[in-house]
Amino acid sequence: MSRIPGKLILISVLQVLVFSSGDSQTSLSFLFPQGKSEAYDSSALSDDSLTNALIKIPSGVFRLEGGKYCVDTLDSEGWRHYLFVGLTGFIKVDLDGDGSKDAMGSLSVNTGGSGIFNSLDIFLNRGGSAFHMDSYLIGDREGIDSVCIIGSILDVFLKVHGPNEPMCCPTMTELRRLQIVDDKIIAVH
Repeated sequence: MSRIPGKLILISVLQVLVFSSGDSQTSLSFLFPQGKSEAYDSSALSDDSLTNALIKIPSGVFRLEGGKYCVDTLDSEGWRHYLFVGLTGFIKVDLDGDGSKDAMGSLSVNTGGSGIFNSLDIFLNRGGSAFHMDSYLIGDREGIDSVCIIGSILDVFLKVHGPNEPMCCPTMTELRRLQIVDDKIIAVH
């Protein structure tokens, strides 16, 4: 079991849905108080390492380039194959208790239909490089409102679809309690 220091971290998240050139994209921002600047550390997880990380999702394994991966092709029979994966935001925090900052963020996946599948993802720092360890599916166009971290427990407050709400506009707040165990995100009941 991974050990995480017993400190409380509250992360507020603002999620904005953006439609651009027919491609559905989600933007996620983590908001937190200004802290002191940290000294340069060559083993620190760089933004470049995160935005160009190798990620694994149910559709396969892909390398992000500048925070996204996109393929839009036609096969020899004229069938369209489309996949967009975007890292919509992240915050650096020690997730495995080793003293170096890892990252927690969100990926959005669109396979050509109307669905935008958002997930909560963890990236561990291994010598300054980001390793995508696990992903927890949030839902179709449902997003993170805020996250409270206490030790290895993640209290994730989501905006989900309420009864009779259109798919575009989830408004109901739901708490999901998750835990990081052996570099995996699991639901706690």
